Amino acid sequence: MHGLIVGGASSSKQRYLETLHQRVRSMGLENDISFTGQRDDMKNILAISNLVLSLSTQPESFGRTTLEALRLGVPTAGYDHGGVGEILRAIYPDGLLSRDDMHAAAERVTALLRQPKPVPDEDFFPLRNMLSQTLELYEQLVREPAR
Repeated sequence: MHGLIVGGASSSKQRYLETLHQRVRSMGLENDISFTGQRDDMKNILAISNLVLSLSTQPESFGRTTLEALRLGVPTAGYDHGGVGEILRAIYPDGLLSRDDMHAAAERVTALLRQPKPVPDEDFFPLRNMLSQTLELYEQLVREPAR
């Protein structure tokens, strides 16, 4: 198994990136984990992955990487919060991880690596539906009297 940490770091996140590099070195995992930096071929990287992890400790509003990986049929796991949690609950609940129980999260990831459950082959969260629902909400809010 080889882990990839994909993506660049803004200038404000350079210290965090260096902390990650140091942690990988201190655990002797330099040959097992690669930092790719910024990439323009994310779809290809996601498509060749056996498992995609979305482990941001800050809840994301949408969780685009999670949805993109699932749309490619790649098993995906992430913390059960924010958009990532919502997406996984709706599409791939086997990938839900608790931030409060790292042992259970590690067991879940191990199980997904050993015997991944197939990702449903559906057109989940189609853009047209999301746009229609957003416009319907705006129209509803405009019609409601101010409080």
